[in-house]
Amino acid sequence: MTSYPAIRVRSGAGAPPRRPDGERYRFELIDGGGRWRVYADERTDLVAELIPGYADLDEPARSDARRDGLVGAQILAQARLAADTSRCTPAQREVLLGSRETPPVLDEDWTAPVPLVLITGFYAPLGALPRPGGDVIWLDSETEESYLRALRLTGMVVLAERV
Repeated sequence: MTSYPAIRVRSGAGAPPRRPDGERYRFELIDGGGRWRVYADERTDLVAELIPGYADLDEPARSDARRDGLVGAQILAQARLAADTSRCTPAQREVLLGSRETPPVLDEDWTAPVPLVLITGFYAPLGALPRPGGDVIWLDSETEESYLRALRLTGMVVLAERV
């Protein structure tokens, strides 16, 4: 199958666009607010629409960009889960509600009554930090597919694939 560049359109702009050969695109990605849609045949093209400059990066830099690109989704997901921290200890609240400029480092498994949302790329075996166990929701940044799945899991995007 020939691949064509991604197309971004404003939602509500009419029928989904078709490729120059008249066929439908393989993927449709809708931003979580429903403002725009991206149509593409390759996951790389979808990710490039979400991360500025992604197409020009080599794979190690792309991996870092995907990892860093999930921080906003992580913050949003954690905020939803941490709406009620009344049963958490002060130390647990500090981790749940703390800044994500640097990822949290835990000395033990996470046992708070609220799950902790973390990004795989910062923790072993992919990253340098020790990987905690316990009630952790992992957002996976390792591949383009897992990056898009993590964004979908957190509600940042809706993704459909034509098979």
